[in-house]
Amino acid sequence: MLHILTTPEYRNAAWTNEANIVCVTDEDVSSVHVEQTDIVCISKTRADWRKELVHFHDDVHVPCILLTEAYQLDEMAEAINLGANGYLHLFVGRELLDLACRCIESGGIWIPGDLVATIAGQLSKSLHGEGRVDLQGFGLTEREDEVATLVFQGMTNKGISEQLDITERTVKHHVAEILKKCDAKDRLHLILKCSRLG
Repeated sequence: MLHILTTPEYRNAAWTNEANIVCVTDEDVSSVHVEQTDIVCISKTRADWRKELVHFHDDVHVPCILLTEAYQLDEMAEAINLGANGYLHLFVGRELLDLACRCIESGGIWIPGDLVATIAGQLSKSLHGEGRVDLQGFGLTEREDEVATLVFQGMTNKGISEQLDITERTVKHHVAEILKKCDAKDRLHLILKCSRLG
């Protein structure tokens, strides 16, 4: 069961008639009964979202997702430090919400793709400075090397596609090939792996 704690003005109409979703707009969350297998989504529009996040994480021991009106790196970091297992837009569609829940149920933390690219870029800078990362030993094509350089700069797939004047789909293909050739699970793993090589 998915419990969504929000405010009346931000109640997503798409959730109203969904199976396995309970929307709560009351100020008092003491009446919310959750099971250990449930996930609680808390809207940042709620006055006490920080206290509620800590309550459901620390006291009730259920995974939590913070729903926000606009993605912000500092806010996401604060939510995760308070115990959030995910960070999503307040008007997320059901498909993406289900994907995030599956990730969390398997022990992961859900972070929006745009923020992953930003985090990857910041991590790369702190590990490698402004210098270029050497990936010669992995057999990358010239184009894959260009894409990898932009990944290490923290660019999103959309940003890379605009920079190189190629489609986002082509960028996704190149990123998948880079990860495969470098035996990395994702962008962050790639950057950490290359930091050990360098």
